[in-house]
Amino acid sequence: MSWAEVKKINSNFINEPLDFMLNVNDIKTFGAEAPILQAPMADEWAAMVLASKRLYGIPTIHDLVYARLRDEDIDALWQRSGYVGEQINAFHGTDMYHPGSGDDVISNMTVEMYYTLDDKFRAGYQRYVSLRLEAESGVDQWMKDVFGVQVTGETLADLVEDQSAWDAMLQSGPLMVALASSNFAMGLIAASDVATERLADGIYYMGQNDVAIDVIAGFPGLIGQVTADQTSMEWIAANREVVIHLLQNEAFATSALNSDVAMAAFGNSVVAMDVICGFYADMQSSMDHLGVMGGLIDELEAELPYVYTGTSYTEDLQNTKATIEESIGRVDAMTKTNTITNNMVQAMMESSKLMEEMASNENVMDVIAANEIYMTAIAASETAMTAIAASETAMTA
Repeated sequence: MSWAEVKKINSNFINEPLDFMLNVNDIKTFGAEAPILQAPMADEWAAMVLASKRLYGIPTIHDLVYARLRDEDIDALWQRSGYVGEQINAFHGTDMYHPGSGDDVISNMTVEMYYTLDDKFRAGYQRYVSLRLEAESGVDQWMKDVFGVQVTGETLADLVEDQSAWDAMLQSGPLMVALASSNFAMGLIAASDVATERLADGIYYMGQNDVAIDVIAGFPGLIGQVTADQTSMEWIAANREVVIHLLQNEAFATSALNSDVAMAAFGNSVVAMDVICGFYADMQSSMDHLGVMGGLIDELEAELPYVYTGTSYTEDLQNTKATIEESIGRVDAMTKTNTITNNMVQAMMESSKLMEEMASNENVMDVIAANEIYMTAIAASETAMTAIAASETAMTA
């Protein structure tokens, strides 16, 4: 029996060619030293990546397979595999992704699915949809075929300027996930009066996507539209991960701070207040630690000349000092977020209207009452204390 016949029999029996099975066994046995993972077998690896399902379904070799996957491997899966859905399911240990080709998968993509994808697969999804969204013709037909969205316009630029087309696009969750993940698409939306005027209608999908939040942050007009829209902000305030990501984005957090609508949505949301209280407490703690570290650095600098002068000891101490200073430099990058959060907390406490609303919300007050640092800040604010004193709900929290 020829080798080709052996491969065919094996493939018919377990849907996996024998050479693929042997390569998988090599990875299990030899780990990173397996021949299939080495450069001389790049062609065999590429073929296996595209056609194998078993390669992705063995947890014990996940890390090795994932490390070996290159952008071109991932792109080949999305663009050429007829069962990338099954391959992604196998790798992620789930059945949530639609079986079939790349178009089959994206036609049913939800935000949860998008976030569940490991980074390399998510980046491949972004490149895959961007390739189609950036096409110079046929974008409308692609949307019809993949998402069932009936629109007319050769390019995405044409479609976002057409009111009826944009309305139709906003009705498709999977399409909105695709648009929100594409810098190209978000740039066109930001430049379109038609699209930005109706952005609030699509915020359910835009707001759930941290990629979109980061992209929108580059366009002040879009940020303002999101933070000024009550429906959008109420939805955002009710979703912990979105609130966290928004507060970590300086442009978005600053816009929210200056928006009465956004501040009211946060102040009346248990989820948002829990996040903000946590940020505030972490900020105070980090500032305290930085103060201690700064003092120790000063002491270290003062004492270095008096320490044993042996070369190795002196160098070790100097290296330690440099490492600590480097760490403080990284921590300093967080101070903008801390400052914005602090400003947000102070603005809340000095707004009599917002404090009255918060004080009358039992669930919000329960969150605040459990946070010692936040309560200390409230005690220092006459406005906040007045609102709390006037509220039976707050006084019993």
